Amino acid sequence: IESGLEQRREDLIHHGTEIDNVDSGELFFIDDEADEKVVKKMKRENVKSLKSQEILNQRSKVPALEPGKKKKIQGVEKKEVHKLMQLAGRVQGVSKTQAAAADEGLVKADKALDPWSETEQKEYVPSLSGYTAPSKAPKTLSETPVTVRNVG
Repeated sequence: IESGLEQRREDLIHHGTEIDNVDSGELFFIDDEADEKVVKKMKRENVKSLKSQEILNQRSKVPALEPGKKKKIQGVEKKEVHKLMQLAGRVQGVSKTQAAAADEGLVKADKALDPWSETEQKEYVPSLSGYTAPSKAPKTLSETPVTVRNVG
């Protein structure tokens, strides 16, 4: 109780009235200006380029080629890394259980299966393009079969 009373007295000293009656605009200050040190760190102009790059820029009329983005992280493609991270549940918005269910096929997201509903029986229609009738019989069909002699 005493610490609460002491806190109220300090608030009265600092703000002139009870803190409950003070507007939030007077209690808080929003800093719109950035710190100079942070601004200097954020600027890329202050970074000194390599000496070899300076020489090439002075002598060449055509700008140097920029290396492309790496498509692999430690030899693994970014898509595969994202998929593995998703399976581990480390992608924002995907939990480990959702990732495991999607991986193992436990939950089908497109439609739910109703085991008691009547399923439609689809009739099998053989395609004519997959089967061709033979045009003539083979010669061996008219010959007598070869007999295997018994070794005894």
